[in-house]
Amino acid sequence: MSNFWNMGSRRLCGGTYRRIFSFGAMEVTDCHSERLLNFGSMRMENCQVEKASSRGALHCHSTTFQRLHSIGCLQTTGVCQCEELRLSGSGQFAFLDCESIVLTAGSRQERAVVEGNISAKTALILLPIEIHDGFDAHTWITGAPVSFHTVACESFYGMSSICADEVNAEQVYLLAYPDTQISMITGTSITVSPHAPKDSSDMIPRIDVARNLRRFQPSQTGLIHVGTIEGDTLLLSHTQAKSVQGQDVQIGELCIIDQVIYSHSVRISPKAIVHEVVQL
Repeated sequence: MSNFWNMGSRRLCGGTYRRIFSFGAMEVTDCHSERLLNFGSMRMENCQVEKASSRGALHCHSTTFQRLHSIGCLQTTGVCQCEELRLSGSGQFAFLDCESIVLTAGSRQERAVVEGNISAKTALILLPIEIHDGFDAHTWITGAPVSFHTVACESFYGMSSICADEVNAEQVYLLAYPDTQISMITGTSITVSPHAPKDSSDMIPRIDVARNLRRFQPSQTGLIHVGTIEGDTLLLSHTQAKSVQGQDVQIGELCIIDQVIYSHSVRISPKAIVHEVVQL
């Protein structure tokens, strides 16, 4: 296999390459490359790339990546796949299927700009973002302020302030950031704590260099504000809510709850305020 260099405007059609380097405008079709570096403007169609880094504009159609780090503008059409995507710029996707996606800050970027349809197993958010309806993940991990209407997933780890209508997940873990406001939380296991989980490296995509949720520990905790919390097992602290309902409910310190409804067991800290307790 050979290397291919582009310093101007080139078109590459077919072939297998060890590395493709482009510093200008380039079109690549029906190619396979172990490594790709783009510092200009590149259009790709029906390609397979093992490891790619793009610091310019990259437009992909029906292309597959094993690992991609995009710092500039990334746009996809057709169905594209990527095992590991680290996005430090903007992204516009017709449909992207990926194992893990990490949204992180670029050199001058203050908010993530992501549009289109994304399906991921794990999404790690390290840059403020408004999550739209077409962005789906099995596991969400937020490390920067996020806002959304509704998220339904298997696991949701809110390690940042959150503004949302509803969080619906089998497992919910929220850090007690005082700016968090959620209308409704539903799930099987729901935890609100001032401390991040200790054992978390297996939840973080391996393309993120700091695979530990404890780095999101807030310097100052407060009360999160929730309308309704419904689940099977509830372990709450630092929570202000109108209604809490579950099978096994534990209300920890610094909670202010209007009504607690339980069906099996309830424990209430002397440092919590609960106005009404109802057993079903």
